[in-house]
Amino acid sequence: MMEPHTARIVQERMLSLLASRLTCLELHFDGGPELAERMVELSGLARTVLLAAKNLQAIHIGFPSRNPLDLRLETIFHNIRWEGLRAFGIQAWRLDSQDIIKIVRRHKTTLRGLRLRDVQLKRGSIWKDVLSVMRAEIDQLEWVSLRRIDYSDHFDQLWANTMEVPDEPPFGASDSNEEADDGDDDDDDDFSSQNLSDQESIVGDQAEDSDEESTADTDHGPDADDIAISPDTPITLPFCTCSRSSDLTSADGLGDNGMSVTYQQRKMWEKWVAGRCPEHA
Repeated sequence: MMEPHTARIVQERMLSLLASRLTCLELHFDGGPELAERMVELSGLARTVLLAAKNLQAIHIGFPSRNPLDLRLETIFHNIRWEGLRAFGIQAWRLDSQDIIKIVRRHKTTLRGLRLRDVQLKRGSIWKDVLSVMRAEIDQLEWVSLRRIDYSDHFDQLWANTMEVPDEPPFGASDSNEEADDGDDDDDDDFSSQNLSDQESIVGDQAEDSDEESTADTDHGPDADDIAISPDTPITLPFCTCSRSSDLTSADGLGDNGMSVTYQQRKMWEKWVAGRCPEHA
């Protein structure tokens, strides 16, 4: 009969073996009470699996939009650096700016795409600090998705009197209300129906964001090289070749007030970070 401790070791070894074969990993967790405590309990297992996943090219770990996780990124990611990581995504976290900056800097020479969806910055942090590092230090950044980023205090104020947080902001502030109708806006927090094999897009056209004008390239875009994790929305316009991409050189001109983020702001920020023209990109 196998002892429980021995069984756990065997399970971890099996998970490590499976993880070593992965090139793409996308995990979405349910919410519920004591979410942070439950994720802390999984921290050791996460370290075992992610250390073994040496071949990762794309990773996304997310939580329900209505219940962002208040936990440092390194509790899950453990300062791990993947040599071939080209796309990194997280969803629904409450973070300090340095949490994001540290993981970006670890992978600044390999990242092509970055998705920060429903990320709420905590008091004392400001988005322009994160954006300036992303723009200046990621060598080959091709796309960035900032869907529904905001500040934690503002997020809490919006939903203080709401029984349940829907996927879109209240009071007519949703992304879909800002843009022309582009079909269904399915943004649930579970991509389990997507095909994760053969590095096919796990978002792409089948899970479109309402951000039709996003600067983000898809895995079918220029030079994407079949990155397994794609932006929230495919771009439909050709790349702009005008010189306006260099008009705004400092993050101080982004209009970041440190309190809330509007739809128009984050769309402009996506373009600025990727070095695109704020008008034509």
